[in-house]
Amino acid sequence: MAPLLSIATYLVLGPFDQGASSPSLRLVILADVVYVLLLAALVLHRIIGIVAARRAQSAGARLHLRLTGVFALLALLPTVLPIFAGRLFLIRLWWQNQAMRCCKLMPYLA
Repeated sequence: MAPLLSIATYLVLGPFDQGASSPSLRLVILADVVYVLLLAALVLHRIIGIVAARRAQSAGARLHLRLTGVFALLALLPTVLPIFAGRLFLIRLWWQNQAMRCCKLMPYLA
């Protein structure tokens, strides 16, 4: 389902650029939001089940919770890391531009 939604979103936003007020764009974005909410509900249900099994001291529940946490971290790391790297790059680029502007103005200030 996710590949189909991603292709539909790409087609509506990219090659078929129909504008922001088109009904097809609204329909695709609504389908994306419903899919994400459904997926989040399924994950939350699974986590609640794991926590309930851990409280009942089910065999292997603690290990399962740890493994789920590790794999979630491994899945999120490649997603979140570029965001922070991009922010640092933009801050560095902005700072470099400010420093260059200051150096160019130095002869006029002296």
